Amino acid sequence: MGLGTTIPAWLRSVLGLVLGVLIADSARADGAPTAALDWRGTAYQSCLDATTLVRDVERQLGRAVFSTAPGADLTVRVVLADASDEAIRARVELLVDGDVTGSRELVGERKDCAHLRKEFALVVSMLVDVPSDYVESQRAARPARAPAAKPAPAPRLEPPLDEAPSREPAPPPRRAPWRSALSAVGGLSAGTVPFPAFGAALAAVVAPPAPLNGRLAIAGWDGRSLSRERGTATFRALSASAGIGPPPLRLAQGGRMRTWAFVEAGVVWANAMGFATSLASSRGFSALGLAVRPELDVGRGWFLCVDADAKVMLGRPGFLYAGTSGDLVTLYRSGPFGADVAAGLGWMLP
Repeated sequence: MGLGTTIPAWLRSVLGLVLGVLIADSARADGAPTAALDWRGTAYQSCLDATTLVRDVERQLGRAVFSTAPGADLTVRVVLADASDEAIRARVELLVDGDVTGSRELVGERKDCAHLRKEFALVVSMLVDVPSDYVESQRAARPARAPAAKPAPAPRLEPPLDEAPSREPAPPPRRAPWRSALSAVGGLSAGTVPFPAFGAALAAVVAPPAPLNGRLAIAGWDGRSLSRERGTATFRALSASAGIGPPPLRLAQGGRMRTWAFVEAGVVWANAMGFATSLASSRGFSALGLAVRPELDVGRGWFLCVDADAKVMLGRPGFLYAGTSGDLVTLYRSGPFGADVAAGLGWMLP
């Protein structure tokens, strides 16, 4: 057969099977039990997968551990369970002839994927790195089984995590924790008062173990008008808002994008030089709007954030002047729409 001849597909399959058997026999010759991998679940494929686990475990132990040939001494069962958008949860079990002889549960945060992979490989390595007589000792310690009257039903392919057969009591399901954050920002507001204003805001974000998150905020703004015709007017506003939205959208480099629909209510104070008697007053206002906030983690729970919102003014505060003739003249009035943009720093509560 020449060098350019293609090896038939059936021959490649036979050679692959023989090679797998030789690897398994080599591991047995070294005295180390071989293992078959039983991977269950499709969650977290971007972080944990069977191929990566096999490579990491065999690199850590410095030998071939897993075999696809039939008749492996051990079985390593990995069950992945869906958790919250923040957490990853997996259960690893070691089986001899279908009986669980050891198990570990692994819980970590999705953002620490690289660290979690190393910890996952270490846990599996400790389970499969057993003495050469481990399998026989487990079989000898097993009590004699009575003959079954009828064959047992076939196990389900995807059993729930809490129903997996185990000699150890299953731990209670771990609920995802509440997550909260505080932030302080400063920026520019247009539409809340009749003229653009500078100000600051304090906000609290609450994310319960549910597919939503909320925001509570208090903001203060200060703006003024310099007009030869109307004099100098100073406007100050104080408002409170409450919003609700979906879970944050994950971005690259530890970032998040939050969105809310909110309702806002507040008061605007005005004071005009030259019109103190007729203009020194306050007006209430309310608004409905949408807000977005990109966040970027900078370490130790701190993050940078930018708040941007657009709103419709339901109550437009207007300020009137009573002339000498008794007629009321509108000097200042807020617009029908408003927008706020602010940037600052936040901290994720532990």
